[in-house]
Amino acid sequence: MVRGLGLGGAETLLYQRLKYSIETGLIDPADTTVINTYPHGNYFAKKISDLGVSVQNSASNNRVLSSLNLWRSIQHMDADRVVVVHSPFPAAVIKARTAVKRLPFPIVEVSHNTQNARLPHMLGRVFNRYADLCIAVSEDVAAGRTTRGFRRKSVILAGVDRSSMRRWVEDSSSAAELMRASLGVSGDARLIVAVGSLTEGKGHRHLLSALAELGEPRVHIAIVGMGDQRSALEQQIRSLGLRDQVHLLGRQDDAWRWTAVADVLAHPSYHEGLPVTLIEARVLGVPVVASDVGGVEQVLDGLAYSRLVRPRNSSELADAVRDVLSIIGPFAKSFPQRATEGSPWDMSRYAREFYEALELERMDRIE
Repeated sequence: MVRGLGLGGAETLLYQRLKYSIETGLIDPADTTVINTYPHGNYFAKKISDLGVSVQNSASNNRVLSSLNLWRSIQHMDADRVVVVHSPFPAAVIKARTAVKRLPFPIVEVSHNTQNARLPHMLGRVFNRYADLCIAVSEDVAAGRTTRGFRRKSVILAGVDRSSMRRWVEDSSSAAELMRASLGVSGDARLIVAVGSLTEGKGHRHLLSALAELGEPRVHIAIVGMGDQRSALEQQIRSLGLRDQVHLLGRQDDAWRWTAVADVLAHPSYHEGLPVTLIEARVLGVPVVASDVGGVEQVLDGLAYSRLVRPRNSSELADAVRDVLSIIGPFAKSFPQRATEGSPWDMSRYAREFYEALELERMDRIE
C-alpha cells in the first residue's frame, strides 16, 4: 500500500524492486497487489500494471474518504497476506484498525524518512506498536523519531539494478555526449546534475546560489524534477544571471541516466531517509556533493571525490563543488567506467533480503 505512485523515492524503489523481482523469478506478479490510496499521483501505475501486478486505486483522492475506504477494505483481506505499507498515513489507518480488532495478517511498515508530517507522526506515536515489523531503509531512519514505538525494527538497505545501468553505459557513449550537448555542455564544460522534486526541502535554491558564487560560465546545472517551487527557481535563475547555465528539465523517465552523464551529482536536501538518487550515483561511481542529513553519509561512504556539507549553506556547497571539479578527470574518460564495480547497494541483495523478511512474517503469523 502506498499513498501515491508519483516520482518520489519510495515509489521508485517500489517499482524497481517489483520489476527486478518479477523479471528474476523471485516473486510471482499474480501474488502481489498494489493499493494506491492517492490516485492523483499515478506515474508508476501503468508501469506496475505492465509487470502483471494488480493495481487498485482508491475511489477518492480525499484523505478522509480514502482512509474510510481503506478501513473497510482491509477487513475483507484473507489471512494468507503480508500487508506492506510504504506511506505513513495509510499505515496509521491500518495500525489503528488492528488496534480495534487484531487483523489476521502481519503488517509491515517501510519507513523511508527521518521526518514525517505532523499528523502521521502523531498517529505513529500512538499506533506504531500495532505493526508487526518496521523495515527502516537506513540506520539513521531506524534511530530516528519516525520509527519510535515499533515492537521490532529491521534495517534493510535499498538497492538499484546495477547490471541494467552498466548495459546502458556500454551502449550509450554517443547518447551521453548528445545529452550533454543538448544543454550546451561540450568540450571542457562541466555538468552538475540534481535529481529531486522542485520543493523547498530539496534545497535547489542553495545550489543556484552556489553556482553564482563559483562564477564559472563553463559549469552548467541540470535539475530533474517537478514541483511547486519551479516559478521561484526560474525567478532566482533570472535574478542571478544564470539562464545560460541552469536547465530545468522537468520530469524525466529513468532520471538516473542524467546522473550517469554528470560530472558531479548535487543533493542539497534539508532532510532525507535514504535517497534513491544517491544510491544510483554511488553504484554508477559519480562523485557527489550532498547535505549531511539522514542516511546520506552511509550511502557515500567509500565513494571517491565526494563531499558532505551542512544543509542550507550555499558557500560550503560552492566550495565543495569547486574542490571536486578541480580533482576529477574529464567526462569522456570517466563515463565508460561507470557501474563497473560491484556494490552492496545492488538490487539483487536488496530484493532478496526484503522478501525474506516478508516471508518470515507470514510464516510467524501462520505458526
